[in-house]
Parts: sequence; C-alpha cells; structure tokens
Amino acid sequence: MEEKIMEIDFTEKQCIDIEWSILIAVDSVQQRYLKEKKEIDTPLTRKLLKLHDYIQKTRKKVKVS
Repeated sequence: MEEKIMEIDFTEKQCIDIEWSILIAVDSVQQRYLKEKKEIDTPLTRKLLKLHDYIQKTRKKVKVS
C-alpha cells in the first residue's frame, strides 16, 4: 500500500515546538520503560526519533532554499 505524502506549512517556531514535543515523548517513554526494567529501544521510540530526524532535515532543507 502506497503512503500518501501530505504537505503542511508550519512556521519555524511550530517546527521547533514539534521537534521538542517528540523528544519529550521519547524521554517519557524511555524513563517509564527504565522504571519497569524494560528495553528502552522500542519500535515506538525508533519511530518517534525517525519522525524527529525527518522534520529536522526538512526544516534545514527549506531554510537553506
């Protein structure tokens, strides 16, 4: 199944806020998993970090253009 690509316009500040929110979510998940003595490298944290990296790369690419 092919994924549809959405184009959404955000301000620089909104992108930074989204990046920080993702990092906070990853940290929260990892802290909870550490307390439960579970592996912190989970599909959820990998997916969130991949999303964070994608947003950051796209933001830098648009900034340079």
